[in-house]
Amino acid sequence: FLIKQNINLSKDVFWFLLENLNNEYVFLLEQLNILKLYGKKIDTVKSVENILILESKIDINKIFFKIYKKNNLLIKDFNKNIYSNSDLYIFLNSIKINLELIAKTKDKKDLFESFPRYLFNEKDAFVQIHKTLDSNKIKRIYKNISKIEILVREFPSLYSVLGIRFLLNMKKIIT
Repeated sequence: FLIKQNINLSKDVFWFLLENLNNEYVFLLEQLNILKLYGKKIDTVKSVENILILESKIDINKIFFKIYKKNNLLIKDFNKNIYSNSDLYIFLNSIKINLELIAKTKDKKDLFESFPRYLFNEKDAFVQIHKTLDSNKIKRIYKNISKIEILVREFPSLYSVLGIRFLLNMKKIIT
């Protein structure tokens, strides 16, 4: 595609694209077409990042805070951010971190003191989740996390289906 479109990339940019572009063919073509519109010579990684506006893994962490959305919107967010087993494990680890934070804090004041700064925009949703979760619900979610980790190891190709099932079960527990 790059040769056909006469696009020249530096060595650093080539390897960056190889590591960060989407693996699904349709999305990959879309990202390459965006690069094509930029011009013939792309020589810095920073310019590629600015062109493609690559999404950060922080969006994976934010799925937890969208738990009160309708199921179809929740699934759409999940599918938009989880592209591999490793993305699913990042998601599960972020849930573990959030559950640990909820379990450690007794009241709103403790919660705000230990709340991560980079999630400032999610504070209201976090407070709402904190109010609804008790120790039994947290244990049930941890139990489901253990189950999904085992299932994903056994059936790695089903990570997406298993992840969505886990997400909706977690929503049922929280709400």
